[in-house]
Amino acid sequence: MENEEEVALSSNPNSNLLVADPSLQKKRQSMLDRLSNRHQTRLDNSLTHRSAESDSSSSPSFESTSTFLSRFSNSKSSIESQLAQCQLCDPTQVKSHLDQISSSIFDLEKLVAENSYFLPSYEVRSSLKTTSDLRQSLEFLSAELLPKKKFSFRNKPTRKDPIAEPKGEEKEQEPEKKSGFRVPDSPGFRNKKGEILVHNFKGSEVGEFSISDLDSCEVRLMGSVRALFIHRLRNCRLYTGPVTGSVLVDGVEGCVFVMASHQIRIHNAKMSDFYLRVRSRPIIEDSCGVRFAPYCLTYKGIEEELREASLDEETEKWSNVDDFLWLRAVQSPNWSVLPENERLGLVDISSSIESQLAQYQLYDPTQVKSHLDQFSSSISDLEKLVAYNSYFLPSYEVRSSLKTMSDLRRSLKVLSTELLPKKKFSFRNKPTRKDPIIEPKEEQKEQEPEKKSGFQVPNSPCFWNKK
Repeated sequence: MENEEEVALSSNPNSNLLVADPSLQKKRQSMLDRLSNRHQTRLDNSLTHRSAESDSSSSPSFESTSTFLSRFSNSKSSIESQLAQCQLCDPTQVKSHLDQISSSIFDLEKLVAENSYFLPSYEVRSSLKTTSDLRQSLEFLSAELLPKKKFSFRNKPTRKDPIAEPKGEEKEQEPEKKSGFRVPDSPGFRNKKGEILVHNFKGSEVGEFSISDLDSCEVRLMGSVRALFIHRLRNCRLYTGPVTGSVLVDGVEGCVFVMASHQIRIHNAKMSDFYLRVRSRPIIEDSCGVRFAPYCLTYKGIEEELREASLDEETEKWSNVDDFLWLRAVQSPNWSVLPENERLGLVDISSSIESQLAQYQLYDPTQVKSHLDQFSSSISDLEKLVAYNSYFLPSYEVRSSLKTMSDLRRSLKVLSTELLPKKKFSFRNKPTRKDPIIEPKEEQKEQEPEKKSGFQVPNSPCFWNKK
């Protein structure tokens, strides 16, 4: 009620009319005093409350930081003293003491982690460095005090798994399974290295011919054959006459092929050149870096053989290659046309030295030496021919000719080693002759000490010549 009266008096616009009344004036003065005292009391309470809150909020942080530093310092001193005393303890108890120190360091690291949220960043970095130094000191002490295990060689028995070997064989046969290519058991050349191989099909009834597993060889086939199988060749040269059927090529690298056939299929070929005359478009699969050019082989009677095999006309199909794994309309990047300046010239194998070497079985054994000398002279003439004409020949032709002559010389050397008889080695027992003059001298040397000493053995009972 008093508040209502005070508000009414203070808000009454006719209060000036009541100033003359002493009772009203006294009542109004007392009301103003009460309001002033109440306002002052409220201000004092507010200041006291704020001061208490500020004190309560600042004191815990200060007390917590100081408490942490005190606990951390005590734990650090305790761990350092334990590390110093560990060297003096019983060797049988070293392991337990080190484990106890490690547990203490772990507790110290845990203390830093739990209080890091309110600690200053400097204190956190300093504490972490201290715990790291303590851990490193413990590791050094453990390496010094704990005994090391003695090293010993152990021969573990190796057990061969019988199942593993068939798996290895299966892995080696995987390329043949993937390509679907199988070398037939037909006549051919297999497992040769660095040789010149020549075969003539004229007058023979060979229908299929196989060439497989050759390395750095040169193969020259004359005459006509029905089918030709080529598998796993590396750095080889192959020259063939007409093939009336098909040619299958698989797994070749760095080779040169000069072939004429009705159908040619090439699988898994790398960095090889093909000089072809073919009735249908050549087919390549899983190949890269293969180049194609027209057929360039000649020998005596090849024109008639090509005509009989219906391969006497050039169809230009060699440059129209089908890549079965390239289905886009643009040119396949796996094959290209061989530039003219890099192509071989016309290769003539009709009267080659290799043909003579291939017929060495027909010679009389007593005349082998003279024939080999004749072949060596022919190779020397060929070397002179290349040397006289090397100044105007292209560098590619010079290198090719030099390599061919080197192969011929190597083949002649192998053939000479095989055909010429070797000298038989025999042990000779030389008779030893004894000089009769030496023995008396040795006997005299043995008797010299007795003569010089002047000692004579008496004829008394004694032991003689015992051993």
